[in-house]
Amino acid sequence: MPTHRIGEVKIVNQSSLNLASVSVIHKYSDNYKNQLDWTNVPAGGSTDTKNVDYHTGFLTTGTDWWLITFCDTQGKLYVSDPTNFTGLIDFITGGIKTIAELLDNVDQRAAVAAKVASLFMNDEKVSGFKEHMLRSEDEERPTEIIIKNQGDITLDSKSGKSNTVYRTAN
Repeated sequence: MPTHRIGEVKIVNQSSLNLASVSVIHKYSDNYKNQLDWTNVPAGGSTDTKNVDYHTGFLTTGTDWWLITFCDTQGKLYVSDPTNFTGLIDFITGGIKTIAELLDNVDQRAAVAAKVASLFMNDEKVSGFKEHMLRSEDEERPTEIIIKNQGDITLDSKSGKSNTVYRTAN
């Protein structure tokens, strides 16, 4: 019997970028969808925790999928880019770049990461999402999404780590 669990997630910014906003879409198969948004995450800083839903237990067949978008204080948009990306970056680059160029200040541009993430909230596809499974022990400490320099992201849970990369989308 599956057990509903609630895990905590936080952003750790180990990059040299000051981030105006960070958005994370977490999907546990088609059972749960969470959009988490943070603003003003300085280089070297971290955020408070926010909750995601998932299942564990006997006969659990779901998968945890993650999409990370963030915007620096200069208005540049970044998107996690695991190897399963197909046309997602091209879609974002074509559509969102135009939106970002129309916005005339950093506060407006900061909202772009959340808007990009929300496009994928209700889509059942997981192309472009990074798989990182949560286990029962992950309720015991927050999963850290660590944004690093050189285009690297680590998802660090008590049960294990997953790595992916990011790149600019505009």
